[in-house]
Amino acid sequence: MAEMPILGGEADEAEQQFEASAAAVAVALDGAKDNPHLTGPIAAFLGEQRALVAEQRHHLGEQLKRLRLSILDQRMSIVLKAMTAAVGLAIAIGLGAAIWYAAHDNGLVIEPFSVPPDMAQRGLTGQAVAAQLLDKLAAMQDSTDSARPPGSYTNNWGDDIKVQIPETGVSIGQFYGLLVTWLGRETHITGEVFRTASGLAIAARGGGDGGAMVTGTEADLDKLLRQTAEAIYKRTQPYRYGIYADTHGKTAESVAILQRLTVDGANARERAWAYLGLGVHQRLHSDYYGDADDERAAIALVPDFALAHSNLENDYATLGHD
Repeated sequence: MAEMPILGGEADEAEQQFEASAAAVAVALDGAKDNPHLTGPIAAFLGEQRALVAEQRHHLGEQLKRLRLSILDQRMSIVLKAMTAAVGLAIAIGLGAAIWYAAHDNGLVIEPFSVPPDMAQRGLTGQAVAAQLLDKLAAMQDSTDSARPPGSYTNNWGDDIKVQIPETGVSIGQFYGLLVTWLGRETHITGEVFRTASGLAIAARGGGDGGAMVTGTEADLDKLLRQTAEAIYKRTQPYRYGIYADTHGKTAESVAILQRLTVDGANARERAWAYLGLGVHQRLHSDYYGDADDERAAIALVPDFALAHSNLENDYATLGHD
């Protein structure tokens, strides 16, 4: 007769009996392991069991060590990947910023001038000449009183005037310089100081235009540098120089420059600003009708020219045409 399967409560009872037997065996083995009188197959079996347990503990310890190292390695890998991503992002942001600034770089760069060897030996090097020229250009710019925003100039370098220092090797500055050369619109001023039969001459070139030369004695070097700075200012920023000249006793030269700009200014806004500059000159000399004519000419070129509308309103009010 086939053996019937154990069902229901019988299964639970069998499981309980098995667990009890296993516990009893474990207790018996535990009690017998320290029995010095135990010999034969049981003693050998217990020895093998103890060796097996020791080996299992050793392997378990090694596995735990490997697991800990694996977890640490994964964490370090995540940290390194995050750091690499952060560095890559920083480089990308830095490169993007460099490209943006290079593309909008309209600065004026004064490169070291070539000077006679004896002047360089006395400390008046090409870089020193460029630095003095920079100071005079900055002073002229600071003394130019104009309501015109720097960003509206066709060739504007605002306050970005710097002396270029020769470098050796490859640097971040040189890399940025290459970007500016490629993308930007920097105006580079180059020149030389040389001796003539009567003293010294300073020649300067920049902005793709022709050069300017001034001559005098070595004692007049400061005056020659100021005249050179005025020539550079006039060539690179004609509107600003026109305003500067009008407030520094060179009225005829100022008017001539502004009149020329009304005809050959780079664009309509440039010509409109020239008319506005002429109008301001007329108003300073109490010619309000002349100012009104110039302001209307500016508005005809740039209808939304708010400053020209404001000046025209002032002319009408002054003339009693409220």
